Amino acid sequence: MDREKYTLPKAGGIMIHTDAADALLKSRSGDAALVYICMLRMNSGMTPEEAAEVLGTKDSNRGRRALDTLRGLGLISCGSEPATEPKEELPRYSYGDIKRELENGAVFPTLVDEVQRALGRILSSEDLIKLFGIYDSLGLPPEVILQLVNYCIRLVRERYGEGRQVHMRFIEKEAYAWERAEIFTIDRAEEYIMYKESMRTSVGEYQRMLQIGGRRMSPSERAYVESWITMGFSPEAAELAYDRTVLKTGKLTWKYMDAILRGWHEKNLHTPEEIGSAGKKPSNSGPAPSANDDYERMKKMLREIKGES
Repeated sequence: MDREKYTLPKAGGIMIHTDAADALLKSRSGDAALVYICMLRMNSGMTPEEAAEVLGTKDSNRGRRALDTLRGLGLISCGSEPATEPKEELPRYSYGDIKRELENGAVFPTLVDEVQRALGRILSSEDLIKLFGIYDSLGLPPEVILQLVNYCIRLVRERYGEGRQVHMRFIEKEAYAWERAEIFTIDRAEEYIMYKESMRTSVGEYQRMLQIGGRRMSPSERAYVESWITMGFSPEAAELAYDRTVLKTGKLTWKYMDAILRGWHEKNLHTPEEIGSAGKKPSNSGPAPSANDDYERMKKMLREIKGES
């Protein structure tokens, strides 16, 4: 008898790093895996009571155990405690390793030539070691590495101007982000770049709406804004929360504004129209009379005047 095999449909949206997936599988905790997926999907933290609700129970201790499991795996943090980040450290290569690869390799020498051409300079020994680490250790294909390098060049020039040199350390840090996002094809790279550019445009619109001028947003401020964009709030919708925040606190209070937007998100209110409609109180006067109602009332009055029943 043939064994049935179940397959996944083509879908996307939530990505779990392979290290996180391996840790969850090793823990053999279905509760922890379910709570973790929900936290990724909602892009927010979770209390033990909320975790219990996700698990379909009122037992907050069960929710706490799932969260403690995730915390023990280093996948989440509690309060101000920083979450464990995957180590961003390449293996220790020597220049001898690089020299042998340059002399005998079929792909890496060509990659070096293309990267030097894109950067407009000759790579130093340290630069070559970092580039080889990205190629050899992170597993990014050469064509994806070139996409990465050109993307980094564009970022640096947009941020600091045309004359700013792009350091290999900056490219290396971005390479870790691409590896975590599992960007191993040209199509995936182009999709990621489009998403990042769209996000950067939206963040700029938010920055103008929030009247933050003369400086760049801090990482924490940007994290708030990116979470609101991910929830589906346009700057116009978020401006309503900003207005309420300033009226209530007298200034831009990030946590207060975040609480407002998360409350609307939970109610599935994301546009100015949806938010405005939800805030209107229903009238107690009942529906307005229609033209047909007026006509029937006039007919009744005429019958009464004529003495008809």
